[in-house]
Amino acid sequence: MSEQAPVGAAAIRLRVITTAGESLSGGDLLSFALDHAVTESGGLGGMVHLRGPGNCGLLLTAVHGLLRTAVRNWAEIEEASGTAPARAAALGTPVWQPAEIIEDRTGATLPAGGGLLAVPLIVPEGIQGALSVLMAPAEEPTPQQRAAVEVVTAWAALRLGQFSADGQQVQSQHSREGPRPPRREGARRPRSGPAIGRYGEPVRSASPEGSSGTALTAPDSMSRALWQMSDAFFVVDGAWRVTFVNAEAERLLGASHALLGRTLWDIFASLRVDLAASGLEARCREAVDSGAPATFEMRWPTNQRWYLVRLVPVPDGLTVYAADVTESQARAAERAAGERAAAERTARVTELTTALAQALTMRDVVAAIAAWVLPPFSASGLVIQIIEGRVIRVAGSVGYSRAFLDKIDGTSVTTVSPVSEVYRSGKPDFIGSSEEYVARYPLMSGLLSASGKAAWAFLPLIVSGRCIGCCVISFAESRLLNGEEQALLTALSGLMAQAIERARLYDTEHTRAKELQRGLLPRALPSLRFVDTAARYLPASEGIDVGGDWYDVIPLSSARVALVVGDVMGHGLPEAATMGRLRTAVHTLADLEFPPAELLSRLNDLVNDLVLQP
Repeated sequence: MSEQAPVGAAAIRLRVITTAGESLSGGDLLSFALDHAVTESGGLGGMVHLRGPGNCGLLLTAVHGLLRTAVRNWAEIEEASGTAPARAAALGTPVWQPAEIIEDRTGATLPAGGGLLAVPLIVPEGIQGALSVLMAPAEEPTPQQRAAVEVVTAWAALRLGQFSADGQQVQSQHSREGPRPPRREGARRPRSGPAIGRYGEPVRSASPEGSSGTALTAPDSMSRALWQMSDAFFVVDGAWRVTFVNAEAERLLGASHALLGRTLWDIFASLRVDLAASGLEARCREAVDSGAPATFEMRWPTNQRWYLVRLVPVPDGLTVYAADVTESQARAAERAAGERAAAERTARVTELTTALAQALTMRDVVAAIAAWVLPPFSASGLVIQIIEGRVIRVAGSVGYSRAFLDKIDGTSVTTVSPVSEVYRSGKPDFIGSSEEYVARYPLMSGLLSASGKAAWAFLPLIVSGRCIGCCVISFAESRLLNGEEQALLTALSGLMAQAIERARLYDTEHTRAKELQRGLLPRALPSLRFVDTAARYLPASEGIDVGGDWYDVIPLSSARVALVVGDVMGHGLPEAATMGRLRTAVHTLADLEFPPAELLSRLNDLVNDLVLQP
C-alpha cells in the first residue's frame, strides 16, 4: 500500500492476501500475516509475540527477515519491559519506537538506525499479543505504512478469534499447550471505526452510531484505514441503501444528514441534486447490471468539483470510490491552454512569413511584425534599429513616443547598451525587469522612464553572417520569457532580418529612383502666350510613386507647342533612367522640327535599340 497506489488497487491486493490465507490457522496464519505486513509496509523484517500461559509474558511465535541469533533477546519479553510489542499488548493501540529507545530500556537490540512498529492482536476475548515490523530509517512511519500493518494485523486477529471460538488454541513455539489467554481488564480497546466484514468488505451495522449515522462498531484497524483515507468511499446494497461511508464520503454526501440505511437516490434528492442531469444514477445502474467496474470523471453535483469515480460491483451491492481531481483537471486545462497558445504562435509564424514576403518597404515590415509578433507574446512595443557605420539609427517603431525615439536615434555603437552588445556578440539578450536593466546598464537608466517599458527582448538582425542591427520587442510589465518563447523569438529574428534587409535595399533604391525622377521631370512648365498649361503627377497605384512616366511641354516655332506624355513599363531606377533618355530624345527630335509622324518613328527606332542592348 504505497503512498502513490490508488485505494482501489490496495483494496484488491488486500482481498488477494486474505483469500490466499483463508485456510491457514495457528502459526502458519501468523507467519503468513507477518510476511505480508512486512512486504506491504516496506519493512526490513518482523516478529509476532503471543501471550504465554500464566504470567510468563510475551513469547516469540513467528519471525520474518531477521536472523534468530539477532532476535534471541526477543524470545521472551516481560510485559513491563517497555518494548514496543509489550506496550502495544498492554495499551491495545499501535506503538512506534526507535531502536535507540528500545536498547536504552531493555537488553533487546535491533539494527541501529531503525525502529519498531508494533500493532496489538485483538480478539473478542482480549489482546492476544502483538505483530511488530522493523522499519528503516528510524523515522515516524507514514500513515500508509501504519495502515498496511494495521489492516493485515486486524485480519489475522479476526482469523485468530474465529479459530479460538471453535476451540482451536494457537500454540507458541515455547508452549504447545496452555489455557486461552485471558482478557486483561486493564487493556484498552482500539478506537471504534466503520464495520468491516470478511475479506475486507464493508457491512452495515445493526445499531449505527455517530453524528451522521456511520457504522462504528467493529474494533479493527481496517475500518480506521478506510475511514481515514483521503478519497471518498461508500457502499450501497442491492436495494441501493447506503451501508458504509467514510469521512470524506460523508462530506461529499452531506455530513449533516443521517446516511446509513437511506437509499442513495433519497440522499441526493435531499441535497436537491438532479440525478438525470448528473448522469450518476444511470452509470451506477449500468455498472450493477453489467457486473463490470466502470471509471469516469464527473463534476460532483454538491460541490461542483471534479472527481474520478470508480464503480466496483460486489455481491449484493456496489462500492464507489471518488478521488478529487480538480487540481489535475486544472493542470490539464493549463497544458491544453499552453498547447493552444503554441499552436496559435505557430500559426502566427506562418502568417508572419506570408506578411513579410509581401512587405516591400520598411514601413510594411514594421507593420507586419507589429501585427503578427507582438500580440502572441503580449508585447507592447517594437523598435527596429539599423547600424549605419558606427551609428545606430531607428528604422521603424511601434508603441514609443517621438521624444524617446529622438533620444536613442543616432547613438554610437561604442556606447555600452543592450543594442551595442547584441551587435558585437550577434546573440539575443533578454531582460525581464527594470531592476535588471538598471543593474546591468546603470548609465542607460535615464531612458527607462521615457520608454515606459518594463521588459525587453533584444534580437540580432543577422544577414549573410553579419549583424545589420537589432530588433527590440518590449513589454509594459515585467516578463520572464521561458525557453520556448526565447527560442521562438530567436527563430523569428532570422525571418525579420531577411525582410528588413530586403526592405532597406528597396527603400534605398526607391529613394534614389524618386530623386532621379524628380531631377528628370521639368521643374516648371514654360510660360506660353498662346496656350495655358498645367500638370500634376499622380501615381496610378498606392505606394508606387516612382517609375517611367513623364510629361513635358516643348515650345516650337511658328507659335506651336508639343505636349508630351510618356510611359516606360516598370518602376525603379532602370525605368527612371530610360525615361530620362527618352525625354532627352524627344526634346532633340522636336528641336529638329520633324513632323510628329517622323518624330514618333525615329523615337520608336531609339526604343528598339534600347531594348536590344544587353
